Amino acid sequence: MAPISPDLLNDTLSLISLAREAALAKGNQAQADRFAPVAKELHSLVNETRAGSTKTVNATPPKPAASAPPTTPTGVMAESGFQTLLAASQSKNQTADPLSAALERNRMVSAMGAGGMSDLDIARQMGMTREEVRVVLSIGGGGRYGR
Repeated sequence: MAPISPDLLNDTLSLISLAREAALAKGNQAQADRFAPVAKELHSLVNETRAGSTKTVNATPPKPAASAPPTTPTGVMAESGFQTLLAASQSKNQTADPLSAALERNRMVSAMGAGGMSDLDIARQMGMTREEVRVVLSIGGGGRYGR
């Protein structure tokens, strides 16, 4: 299995954190609580890769010791949708194609705009300028700039 890119881990952490913050902003504490263990685990993986760990971070968790009971996923990780997303990300060939990375970024910006986020919030989350966000939204048809 191919190692997971540190950038992909960081982007996934940002996405999960954003989803958790959105749930909290909407007053949906139960949904935010389901994202908490995922965000915590991703945060530790991101910190591990930033620390220059020599270990390769793979998409599969380490095998439990023979004496330890197997752990079952809980919270968001136990849901079928998350498991489907995880399986798709594991089976996808991880290429360093800059075009696909830009398309994925633009899809994310369009989804955020369609979800009602302001261009300023999107720019902060994505590390872009507001003008870049406005261009993506106007081309992609998401948010108030593309309608």
